[in-house]
Amino acid sequence: MDELLLGVDVGHLHIRFLLIDRFGSPYQPKAAIRIPLGNLGSWQEVIDAGLEQLGKPAIQWLAVSMTGPVQNGKVTCSGFSWTCDEDLLAKSVPGLKGVHLTNDLLATAEIICTTIKRHQVVNIRNGERDKKGLVAVLGVSTGVGMASLQKIDGSWTVQPSEGGHALFAPSSNLQLDILRWHLDTYGAPPTVEEVMGGRGLPTLYAFFAQHAGLQDAVRLTEAPDFGSAILAAAADPAKNPCSAATVIEMARMILVEAGNLALRTMATRGVFLCGTFPARLLPHLTDPRLAPAFVGPSSGVVRPLLERIPVLVVREDYAAAIGVTQMAQHRFNDEFALVGQP
Repeated sequence: MDELLLGVDVGHLHIRFLLIDRFGSPYQPKAAIRIPLGNLGSWQEVIDAGLEQLGKPAIQWLAVSMTGPVQNGKVTCSGFSWTCDEDLLAKSVPGLKGVHLTNDLLATAEIICTTIKRHQVVNIRNGERDKKGLVAVLGVSTGVGMASLQKIDGSWTVQPSEGGHALFAPSSNLQLDILRWHLDTYGAPPTVEEVMGGRGLPTLYAFFAQHAGLQDAVRLTEAPDFGSAILAAAADPAKNPCSAATVIEMARMILVEAGNLALRTMATRGVFLCGTFPARLLPHLTDPRLAPAFVGPSSGVVRPLLERIPVLVVREDYAAAIGVTQMAQHRFNDEFALVGQP
């Protein structure tokens, strides 16, 4: 009988599950489902809910990706009230032979540098791909994640970071106003993810409503999924100018941060934008009026460098689930990480 591997990607709003044969392709799963996080309050509840929706298959291998830094098989879930480690996961399902836990951005980076397909990406900025250069990854979902990829001796090495928690650096007078408003309102300068991504959307929306005086025809403050609500409202800028301004500014910030990341990592092989928002903001990220934000005010030798760097958007909804499943297959095959073994 085939052994089954379950890949799980836990987001702040949804959880994605991939069920595959242990040696099968994550791109051809036996089942793929997405369920709302809702009121699930522990890893056990997450796993139980997924297995219930999948028909209670008997799995032998488990791979999980999630937000937050993973060290020594342990993670404190960013934005959650619970923590997790591989020992806890090993006890979540009877009969497990192996478990793997990793950061969701690293899981996405796994497929970017190995098996990503053409239909899973959109090129939003043409450039000259340097095959010997580094790749940068900027993930924008509820939070903001950053990583760089380098090919060494034929194998890809992923260098993670917590750049989303670095301080936000304004690149325009409007963004200076946002910084000052945040200082006045909250008493501290914002981090990147406090003004960009799902966690930053309410902040930007409040700025445009309170500081700029823009008002929408729809009421969004109580929407359970604020990101989806504001994107829908922004589609009608005449009725909802506050939502429209918020979405446009977030798209601009993503392009600016992508350019900054490209410079910091010398990502001459390309920058990949992934996560919930880049795919949903494609019309804005490809808007000729916003495109220059990637290069910004750079001058001299730096401007031609940035202009040569391609930028791509990953639009595969299951990217992290595919990536963590792939990573687990390699680990289980190479190390045979058996539950209960030293």
